[in-house]
Amino acid sequence: MIIVKKNSEEPIYIQIYNQIKDQIEKGYIKTGERLYSTRALAQILGVSRNTVERAYEMLLQEDYLYVVRGSGYTVKEINPNYVYTKAMPKKPKVEKKKVKFDMINNFSEALLGDNDWRKCFTNAIDVLQSREIMDFSQRQGEDVLLDLIAKSLHMSRGVNCEPYRIVLTSGIHYSMEIIGGLFEKEVFTILVEEPSTNAAKRVFKRLGFNIEYIPVEDDGIKIDELYKYTNAVLFITPVHQFPTGSELSTAKRRAILDWATKNNGYIIEDDYDSALCYKAAPQAAIQAYDINDRVIFIGNYVYMLSPGMKVYYIVLPKHLYNMYDIFYNGYINQVPLICQYALVEHMSKGYMSRHQRRFLKNNFDKYVMLTNCLNDTFGDKIEIYGGGYGLFLNVRVKNGMDEDELIEKGLKNGVKVYGLRTYYKDTSLCPGNSVRIGFGSVNLNDIPKAVELLYKAWFGD
Repeated sequence: MIIVKKNSEEPIYIQIYNQIKDQIEKGYIKTGERLYSTRALAQILGVSRNTVERAYEMLLQEDYLYVVRGSGYTVKEINPNYVYTKAMPKKPKVEKKKVKFDMINNFSEALLGDNDWRKCFTNAIDVLQSREIMDFSQRQGEDVLLDLIAKSLHMSRGVNCEPYRIVLTSGIHYSMEIIGGLFEKEVFTILVEEPSTNAAKRVFKRLGFNIEYIPVEDDGIKIDELYKYTNAVLFITPVHQFPTGSELSTAKRRAILDWATKNNGYIIEDDYDSALCYKAAPQAAIQAYDINDRVIFIGNYVYMLSPGMKVYYIVLPKHLYNMYDIFYNGYINQVPLICQYALVEHMSKGYMSRHQRRFLKNNFDKYVMLTNCLNDTFGDKIEIYGGGYGLFLNVRVKNGMDEDELIEKGLKNGVKVYGLRTYYKDTSLCPGNSVRIGFGSVNLNDIPKAVELLYKAWFGD
């Protein structure tokens, strides 16, 4: 029996790993015994399949399991004179503070608890049963899904691409791994916004690239700084810059394309949350105006559907696709077939459009509620910036506290807000009195109470 504590400091996949390992070593799970499939155990424990897969992969690497094609994971015979005893690193114990409202820029999955998704997955199983069930997914993803994505991107974002240039991936890190493999680290420099999301920086750093930073202004990156570089790849979030929330101006979009064309540059355009736009429709993607094949467009269905639906995509320029075709020959796509065909159903039957309208309205209502409550409660004691899209906005608090104090005071009053400093290389550039407030995962009716608690925490009145 495996018991998962979802409120534990220990990651869930480590809990699963430790308990299975312990049961194997104590003989409760016998040699040759088959474990539950990753899908079955995920359903039993109420966790994502990826979580179970990570635990199984650790056991596989440490020689507790082996895989039999068609039979899944099986317990391997263990030498009694050797038991893998490497202790898993433990997080230092910290004093837990009761959090009533976690203002993270994530969202509740309650909207997915409807019959549409059940129908889509049921139909996806039928599709898979009608073909060779042991088939792997096509390298870039199933053709029928790539065709739907290409049409959707052209309609919603103006992206121009043939379906064959789309590559499905299972996350932002995998997307960056693939893109990084198309460039020589001895030739190309990676440019990122300052500040910027840490995911891309971590991957390119691990791949050995030199990383340089371009400061962000109210209307996007400083173009003068960009022109200092040739043979470079720029990673950018133009619609809703993370974490400042700024939007890249039209003039700077043109300037970035001009830079890329004249300086052998490339642009990785991360369109991560453009679907959540609370004002006039967002500008078309930079890729829509790219006539020289300089833009690599990436996006996802995580924000619109669920973090558990690990469906990301890359749209490659034609000449980079040719390189991809050579470098990644023989690779297998990591997005589960059942997810791909469920998404095909969701898009082709019109469920996606219906869900998108409902999801946008739900979060627009929260955004309006939060901004109104902040303005009504704090008045000129704060400055709100970086909103209008996505699931967060930023607040500059005029009470003399720095980021750490603002977060700590909020926690003491039961509200968890988030800092910006961790996304800066040069922390002196970070506005010391700002915090990020998300609203996607909090109930609409709880927002006024959360704002009241923040006011009490920061101003004590």
